[in-house]
Formats: sequence, C-alpha cells, structure tokens
Amino acid sequence: MTEKHDRRRDFRGQRLQAVFLFLALQAVIIASLLLFRQQEETNLLRERQQDLEQQFRASALTYRRLAQFVFASTFDRPETTDLLARAATADAKTRARLRTRLDQEIRPVYDSLVRAGFRQVHFHLPDGTSLLRLHLPGVFGDDLLRVRPSVARMIREQRFLEGFEVGRHWHAYRFLFPLHLEGRFVGSVELSLPLSTLLANLMDTFPSQVRFVVHRTLATAHLDADYLQRHYRASPFGPEFLVERSDQETAAPSRPEGLHLTEAAALILDHHLIPHLADLDQPVSVDHRIDGATLLSTLIPIRDISGARGGILIFDERFPYLDTLRARYLLGWLVVTGFLLLLLVLHDRYTRDLRASHAELDQVFDSAADGIRILDNQGRIVKANATFGRMAGLKMEQIIGRPCHSILGGDTCNSDQCPQRLIASGRDLVREEAVKTRPDGSHLTCLVEARPFYDGSGNRIGIIEDFRDITPRKELERQLHEMALTDPLTGLRNRRGFLETAEQQLRCIHRSGSRGFLLFADLDNMKGINDTLGHAAGDRTLRRTAGLLRSTFREADVVARMGGDEFAVLMGTNPEMDSEQAILARFTDRLDRLNDTLPPAERISVSLGLVRAGKGIDLEELLRRADRKMYAVKKEKKGQAKTSARTNAPSNR
Repeated sequence: MTEKHDRRRDFRGQRLQAVFLFLALQAVIIASLLLFRQQEETNLLRERQQDLEQQFRASALTYRRLAQFVFASTFDRPETTDLLARAATADAKTRARLRTRLDQEIRPVYDSLVRAGFRQVHFHLPDGTSLLRLHLPGVFGDDLLRVRPSVARMIREQRFLEGFEVGRHWHAYRFLFPLHLEGRFVGSVELSLPLSTLLANLMDTFPSQVRFVVHRTLATAHLDADYLQRHYRASPFGPEFLVERSDQETAAPSRPEGLHLTEAAALILDHHLIPHLADLDQPVSVDHRIDGATLLSTLIPIRDISGARGGILIFDERFPYLDTLRARYLLGWLVVTGFLLLLLVLHDRYTRDLRASHAELDQVFDSAADGIRILDNQGRIVKANATFGRMAGLKMEQIIGRPCHSILGGDTCNSDQCPQRLIASGRDLVREEAVKTRPDGSHLTCLVEARPFYDGSGNRIGIIEDFRDITPRKELERQLHEMALTDPLTGLRNRRGFLETAEQQLRCIHRSGSRGFLLFADLDNMKGINDTLGHAAGDRTLRRTAGLLRSTFREADVVARMGGDEFAVLMGTNPEMDSEQAILARFTDRLDRLNDTLPPAERISVSLGLVRAGKGIDLEELLRRADRKMYAVKKEKKGQAKTSARTNAPSNR
C-alpha cells in the first residue's frame, strides 16, 4: 500500500513539474513574442514614417525644380533685376510705374504657375519692403521684416531659401531666390504654393486622408487679423491649432480606396490624436481600432524656415498590416502553446521517453527563422540551429566545437564589447547591429541579441546568441541615401551630396597637409541652347559637361552638379604635377577636344573659378571664392564679347 502511495506521489510530482514547466515556458514564449512583436511593429511604423517623409520631400523637390526653372528662365534676367534696382531708390510715383511694368511682364508666367499649383509670386526690395504681389497686386509697400523671417534671412545671406512659413495672408511652402544686378543684391523673389498642393500629391501616392494643422501662436503672430478670420478655421484638435480652409477642403481622399470615416468615427479618431500633438518634435505613429478596422495615424512635425514649430502633417489610413502582424504572432503563440500542450500530454503518458521530447524541442530550435547558437563559457560553439548553419555557409560538424570568433566573427570579437565578456560582467542582454564575416570572407549585416545561458541549477554555463540577417534592409537604406545625394540627370552628386562628401574630403586634405583645389564651373551658353535647340539639347549638354568633368578629374575627386548649369569639383592634387595653370589647361584641352566633335550650335562654353583649398578655409568660404572668381571670368568674357561686337559692327559713315 505504501509503495503504491509512493508511486502515486511520484506521479503527482511529475505532473506538477510538467505543469510548472509548461507555465514557465508559456511565460518565456509570451514575453519573447511580445518583445519580438513590439520590435517588429516599431520597425514597421518607423519604415512607414520614413516612406511618408520621403514622399513629402519628393513632392517638395518636384516643385522646387519647377521654381528653379522658372526663376532661371524668367526672373533672373537683367530686365527684371533692373526694374527692382530702380524701384529700390525711386519715389512713390516712379515706383508705382515700375511696379505696373513688372506686373505686366510677369503676369503671363504667373498665370501658368497658378495652373501648375503655385499660389503666390512676390517680389521684395533689398530693405524687406513688398514691391509686388502677383496674387494680391493691390497690396504692396508693407514692411515684411517683422512677419517674414525668411525675408530677413534672405537680406542677410542672399542665397536660395526653401521651407514652410506663415506669411501675412497665408501659410505656404516657399521658395525664395536672391536677385542680383551686376553682382549687387537688388532684392528677392518668392514662389509659394499651398500645403494642400503638396498634400494632393501625397494622396495620389498613399490611399490615405492627409491633413495639416498650423500652430495658432505662429499664425496669430504673423497673419493679419482679417486674413486670419477669412482663411482659417478652428481645428478639431483644440484651440492650439488652426486649419486653412482651402487645405481642409482638399483633405478628402482622392482615390476610391482611400479612408472614408463616419462623422462619429472621425471624432473618435481626432480624440485619440489630441494627447500626441502637444510639443511634438519627432514623427509619431498612433494606431486605433475604430469601426472594426485598424487605423494608423502618422504625425510628422513641420518646422518653418526660422526653425520654429510650424504645424503638423497628419496621415490617417487603414493599416491592415498591423492586424496581420498581430494575428501572425497570435497564431504563433497558439501553435507553440498547442505544441507545448502536446508535450505535456506526451510527458504525462510517456514520462520515460525523454529523448523523444528532446527531439521535438530540437525541431523547434532548427525551424526558427533566426540563426541561433549557444556558446560555453570558453566561447566555443556547443549548439547551433540549421538557420545559423545556412547563414554561416557551413555544415553543422564544421561549426560545433569551433571558437565563436571563427564563425561569423565581427569587430567586437576579442574586445571589451564582446557579448561574451559583457554578459560575464553581469549584463542580462546585449544587443548590437554588426557586420559579420563568414569563413569564406563574405560579409552580412546582422541584428545580434545575446543572453546568458543557464543550466537546470541556475548556473551560467554560456550564452545564447540570436542572429537576424538585415543585409537587404541595410542595402536598401544605403541605396535610398545614395539616391538622395545624386543628381538624376547627370548621375553626379547633387548639391546636398556635394556638401556632405566634400566636407569629409576637405577635412582629409587639411589633416594630411596635402594640397587641394575647388573648381566652380558655369555654362555660358546654356540658355541659348535651351532657347534655340530645346531642353532635350540642354539636357544633353549638361550630361556631356558631367562626362567631361568625370574624365578630367580623378575618381577620388568630388564632382557635383550644384543646380541648373553650375558644377563644382573638390580635388586633392599632386604638388609635383598639378598647379592652377595645369588643372585649367587640362580641362580646357579636353573641352576643346569635346567641342571638335560637336555641332557648332551645341558646343560648350564654360566659365571657371578655381581656388586653392588653403588650411583653415571652410567649404562655404571656398565656394564663395570660387563663385566670385567664376563670375569675374564670366564678366570678362561678356566684356570681350561686347568689345568684339563694337569692333566688328559696320560704320554708319
């Protein structure tokens, strides 16, 4: 009887152990699934934010290029700049006559810009006075310095400016260009478009509801009271924000699959967003469950040209990916739970068959999507799953027993940042994003998580490492970054790419004590080619010029198209071979040889400004010096052309 009781007691103890093991595994699985799901959700939402931000920048880039083209072809002409120069010093009567003349000349272009989505064309005098608003021709002569930080900044810096800003009448996305006459600053011109125009482009790309709210403090500080009342209304997010009426009217989805909410659902959605709007500095994504569907709201703060908080872009969309992701993790939990229940039943029925249970667990280990390996306290691999073997490109017998740094080693191996050492020092989790090297010498980028590995008595006997291959994602990020720095027409670096790369190159030149030069080039006859042969010929000329610069300078030199028909090159040189005269002679020789192969009408004429990159001179100063030198050359060419024209002109006597 006692023996039977003992067997019963042992059986109950085994069942309790199995239940406790099941509950412990459930806790680990649930915690792990929640951790992985949260990480995946965070990555998914971050990628969505980046998609929306990149699309917004792409929309702005489209209109920037259009504005730059109109400025170069219409506004940046002696006829226009002469009118501004004369108006700056004229009396009221003369200024009115000059304003009328400027309006007559620009009005056809303005009408075309309005059809393209622009709303404002505004000319400013050098002292910040409004000369002419094409959109409000009857409003002029007011001082803009108080309400328009961009105008004050333009007077100080006299360079192209771009960004969101609240004006005297509307908020808008603005492009400001300086105007010069014979090298003298005579004023500026601004092309602006409503945010609703950019939002319309975004709605064509994403089936979502796109809205923009402006901070009331910014609007009331700049807008005239009459225009504030006429053009703005209260937002559903409280008294701190306003909505431009035209923007609100355009905020409906433009595609059939877009977001359509009932009035009650829209109120619930807006109520969820209110706590996230205050003091928003970084993009935030908020998901909600409304009317049986998951909605995602992405909030992106927009700052104005002065750096102040301007407003917030709000993208509302149906986001079934979150439902799918959560359902996948729930299904995974159900599958694993079912599997554990099965093990519990098997343990209850076949307590003596432990090997079969271990085999089942090994199958789960090998079927994991991530590569996993277990190390002992000496850093040797004692176990690894099949995914890890595929990542390393080795068979399991080539992995087990090898030192960890010989299989997928990285920069932190044998250093103070080695996961093995960090966990030995007391860390419970080590997470790193690192480039790992396979035994064959190839590389992959992994997200690695390492945790302590304990035996049944709670003693740490090694570590367990999880490897997730993120090489494709990193390559995509690199490609997107490269696209943002590249001029699509010529394949050269764009202005942003030049400034980023040239800063690093210039530091290397200064640090090494070697000699360098910055070349600034401007095409003299670009307008003539565009006007006579068309813009396709102009594009060919720009590509030919880019090819000429590539072939003239070394691959290590930074060659870029700075915008329009301007190019820049930052080069490191050999003091024994290269000098200013040698560089210019080499370029001129290659240009002559290129022109010999071209029809006369498409031959290229370039004005060059070459300055030495002396120590202590930063990139911005180098660009200014090269630009001034180039303009001096261009001015000299024009003077020679005029002299030649007077010499060759027939006499009237």
